Amino acid sequence: MPSADPSHTATLRRRYSGAMNRRFRTLASDVRKSIVDNDGLGFRANTPAPHRAFDFPRSAEKVDAFIRWLQREVDRGILEVVLRNGSEIVLHREWQNRFIRNAYIRAVTDAETSLKRQGALIAPLDFTIGLEAGVHIETLELMYTRVFEGLRGITGSMSGQLSQILSQGLIDGVGPRVLAKRITDQIASISRTRAMVIARTEIINTYAEGTLNIFEQNGVSGVTAEVEFLTAKDNRVCQRCRFLNGKVFTIQQARGIITVHPR
Repeated sequence: MPSADPSHTATLRRRYSGAMNRRFRTLASDVRKSIVDNDGLGFRANTPAPHRAFDFPRSAEKVDAFIRWLQREVDRGILEVVLRNGSEIVLHREWQNRFIRNAYIRAVTDAETSLKRQGALIAPLDFTIGLEAGVHIETLELMYTRVFEGLRGITGSMSGQLSQILSQGLIDGVGPRVLAKRITDQIASISRTRAMVIARTEIINTYAEGTLNIFEQNGVSGVTAEVEFLTAKDNRVCQRCRFLNGKVFTIQQARGIITVHPR
């Protein structure tokens, strides 16, 4: 019977998802504080001017100021980038990279164990040196870029959605609490869906590529390397998975196949 977690990364995926969710929750909290507590849009006449960061005569100006502020918060708290002299600088992105690196290390460890069980004589990878050279560092850098660009795409789309929500809220004449709830509900929805796809899918993708790298480095050929898809074989199986079920691939053919579906 196939394992429910053949990559042994369930805990890592949960931690990555949790870290992702916490950062989006912090963003939602900052939005609520800015709109409700600080009265950033100027709903109350007696709010001190320094707090009314988005209080401009025209609604379009309010929305524009809010979205600029939101992007700075996203850059600082989620993407970890800053703008210096007009150029984007990635600070360290360690909060995402460490999950990707750990998934890769898990893949290497499991692949080496699998090969040893089959009687292969291999030299275990030195993680303090080996991951910083050759195919390993190239794969890791690619994965780091994938998760960063994926998250940046999601936050960019989110800004457009929140701009529409804010604009409609100002048109409807709703109060700050209702407006903040509409915005924070949308942030939570994005965190639960699209952002979580990155956290779960990219761990598996990294694990798959790391495994294939170790197999290839140790001379495993297409004759002995098998990547099989096991499905429920019922009417809920998608056409792509139905086609892949039970097929055996060479290592090069297997690259990029896993994961078939997000999450």
